[in-house]
Amino acid sequence: AVYLVSPADILVVATNGRALPIPDWRVVNAPALAADLRHALPLDSATLAAAILADRAALAPMLANYAPVNSDYHPVLDLGAERTRYQRRSAAGYRGLPLGRFDPVAGMRDWRVGFTTRPVSPVAMPRHLALARGAALRMAWDAREAMAREAGGGGEAPMLGLAREDEGWLRDAVYRRAAYEAVLATRRAPADWRRFVAQALECESDVHGGTAGVADSAFYARLFVYLDAAGAPGEARATLHFVHGLAAYDWTEANAAGRVLREDAARGDRWVDAELLLDGSVVAALRAGDVTGARLALAQMTPLVRRRPEDVRDALLEAWVRAAEGGRRAAEHVAAH
Repeated sequence: AVYLVSPADILVVATNGRALPIPDWRVVNAPALAADLRHALPLDSATLAAAILADRAALAPMLANYAPVNSDYHPVLDLGAERTRYQRRSAAGYRGLPLGRFDPVAGMRDWRVGFTTRPVSPVAMPRHLALARGAALRMAWDAREAMAREAGGGGEAPMLGLAREDEGWLRDAVYRRAAYEAVLATRRAPADWRRFVAQALECESDVHGGTAGVADSAFYARLFVYLDAAGAPGEARATLHFVHGLAAYDWTEANAAGRVLREDAARGDRWVDAELLLDGSVVAALRAGDVTGARLALAQMTPLVRRRPEDVRDALLEAWVRAAEGGRRAAEHVAAH
């Protein structure tokens, strides 16, 4: 299992046994460790579990084709650590997995990260900070709505004593949410559907940042009612159903919407970020059992995405599709004989 344990470090936990034992996060309650951490916010099991990046099942299809085997006795792999330090570069390949709205490894492994109630994160890592900001936004929005009901009008959301940089983000997020909700309340088509979809995706990301396999049902219910009332075009519906499918791990929904969006993207008509469409389409197709669709998604979207060479996602997607194709061929061979 590979964990992100700081903004710049990963921890690999391994055993030569058949499987890793289930982590016992109660170790942070050990007296000596608890004493060391007494000046920090408490670390709970959900926070620690959410630090996972990948495991053997996710990486094996990629590493199975890595040859020859490296060892201290016959080194064939140069990690370039000295050169990298001299150039002040960092190995961002694995660290970038949880940065976007959709984590492809979490989706493939069916890992779920739910909403948190903490407005401030005890760990300065991308997923945890996004979760903490989402919690702060929900608290601020609920407080604003309560003030509006009591006053019979609008109200400014409380900032909950956040740090200056987070307070600025929260003010922006609450304003975005208020503008978005005002459009929903009209039940009329916006002046520009493409801009509305971009606004909806930004608000969706604010609310769901850091989560995996969960969707705010109230948020999406209001959105889908609005799409029906305002007569949304098919591209707008496909985009928002694609993102909802990825959020809720509804792979059938995401796979169907992804096919529509990829055809639009191939014609130069993009409604959603190309990286999200690539990662989400491949994983959704694989999880829906559509191996042919996964290969097609790779072929359609890879030319439209330009990632850094060290980004591990491209290698993982190709390896997962290749492994699925091998499994399908093996199953067909068994069925034929």
